[in-house]
Amino acid sequence: MKGISPLVASVLLIAITMSVAGILAFWVSSFTSQTLPKMNRTEECRFSNFEIVTCSIDRSTGNLSFILHNVGQYEILDLTAYVFTTDNTVSPMVKLNSSLSIGEYKSFSLSNSSTNVPAEKFSKLVIATSCPDLSKEYYCTGR
Repeated sequence: MKGISPLVASVLLIAITMSVAGILAFWVSSFTSQTLPKMNRTEECRFSNFEIVTCSIDRSTGNLSFILHNVGQYEILDLTAYVFTTDNTVSPMVKLNSSLSIGEYKSFSLSNSSTNVPAEKFSKLVIATSCPDLSKEYYCTGR
């Protein structure tokens, strides 16, 4: 019984090597395209920060006004407000439908009807973001 010629063996070896290299290249490119965006978002969250500059509640109307300032290195997305009462219950989440650009100051006003918290029961404001570990709380003053 005869074996295959050295020329055919070389062509087969090159074809198998190129097939394996193509499969590996496809896997690596799909793996990195799925993993890198998550890593970039994690980095954005790590270097994002904001502060609640001021917050006040109008005791007569129950309206809440506050100013946020982005002091981080990235835009802050998906701002959400929670209002806590003196008995530590929390209002339904209020989406602010806004983001904060780098260095931006932005003022917000929430009506009593959006928070469902009577002015006399108001305790504190908590602002959450799209970053899981980035939120701030503030004890607002009455006027």
